Amino acid sequence: MLIAEDENISITLSYLSMADLGDPDWIKLVFNNKTESDLSIITANYSINQEITNKLGNNYIDKGQFGQGNKYDLIHSLHNIENPSNDPEAAKIPAQNSIEAWKYLTNYAGSLFDGRDTEGNLCALFDLQFTYRKSGQVYELNSLNNEFCFSWKKADSIPTSKLTERLQEIISNPTHRWVNVYMTNTLIKKEEVRNSISSADYIQGILLRENVMNADENILFLGELKRRNEIPSKELTESYLKRLQQDSPNTRNELEYYWDNQLLKELLKKKYNRRIYRILVLNAKYWSKDPNNSTIIYDYLLQNIDFDPEEPINQDNVKEWRENIKTMAIARNSSFEKYLHSFLDDQREFEFIDWNRYRRYGMLPKDEKLEKINFRICDMALVALLRNRGEINFDASPKIGTKFYECTITSDLINLNNQNQKYYSDFNNNLELDLFETEITLTPEILTKLKEKE
Repeated sequence: MLIAEDENISITLSYLSMADLGDPDWIKLVFNNKTESDLSIITANYSINQEITNKLGNNYIDKGQFGQGNKYDLIHSLHNIENPSNDPEAAKIPAQNSIEAWKYLTNYAGSLFDGRDTEGNLCALFDLQFTYRKSGQVYELNSLNNEFCFSWKKADSIPTSKLTERLQEIISNPTHRWVNVYMTNTLIKKEEVRNSISSADYIQGILLRENVMNADENILFLGELKRRNEIPSKELTESYLKRLQQDSPNTRNELEYYWDNQLLKELLKKKYNRRIYRILVLNAKYWSKDPNNSTIIYDYLLQNIDFDPEEPINQDNVKEWRENIKTMAIARNSSFEKYLHSFLDDQREFEFIDWNRYRRYGMLPKDEKLEKINFRICDMALVALLRNRGEINFDASPKIGTKFYECTITSDLINLNNQNQKYYSDFNNNLELDLFETEITLTPEILTKLKEKE
């Protein structure tokens, strides 16, 4: 169907009357240049909307309900270019020719339908705001609320082989940008589909995505390899070593989900930052199997964080002290454990601001005030001690979007109120308290047990 046209260009939208997750290009958008001159694309913003009826019976347009994006999401030729400004030809429609929009522009819609277990007849509205240049003059075409209707089939009624083929195609053909991530996540959650892909193909998919814009797809593939106990892999370790040496983008993101002790030496050549903190914490259960690594990491941390073990603790520096001892505890070092033991009799209390209620807000809501809570030195030392002994561990689960890291507490010294409750950290800002830390208190009984083990 023709959705926009002027004297220079025509834009048509076509779609399948029946579609499912296995159809990568069930919507097509074609730009046809009718002139003898190349047309340069300036903007191409699209949204796939839905008309909603609210509880009062009023209709409104829910913009982008089934996906939206700009020209870098829409135009196929722009999709794998790291810096489009260096390749102006990529954003052109050749004279007397046509180009097709990126065939996966409905990935978000398909993932959304699957998440809602949607089936049956659906209608959507396609909007496009398009500007282009011809011979120096700028033209604009707006195509609003073009309705199209189709029938959507549920994923459980689609042959596994068709969905596997779709996932296999995505794995084998990486894109620089983010458009496939939602669909990859949807397909890999389906056990029969993900099990149909070989470990060798997942590994190859990771290797192919060395320089893409984000790490999300590789993280999903690494999660599947971890489920199969296929990590570490010789090929991946060699790749990550090279990427660390070259400071390739996304490498440190992916190393939260992949570890081989051969990577440690190269990692510790890097300047310490919060990303390295997370890599070391999340992989401690692996690198700590070699006791020599404890000393190496301990020395690295001493050289890279502003921590003076001899500095007296006071209200001005107690927050930094608490975070520093938690950081030093990453190393699981026996000499540092002796340092922590020296504070187990220290019951001095210091005041802290508790951001936990508002940690996801980004800013403090109007008229709200932060609470202040007191912590004892001995309780802070106990938290660090449990970390140092490997009795507080964190795991990264392969999810897209906001990352939460699950905390497992294995110590027989403490008994939190709810043994079935799961504890998490987002490592968002380590100067904020993790919720579970506020529940760990040094009792006389715990102190006695600790002193017995000194």
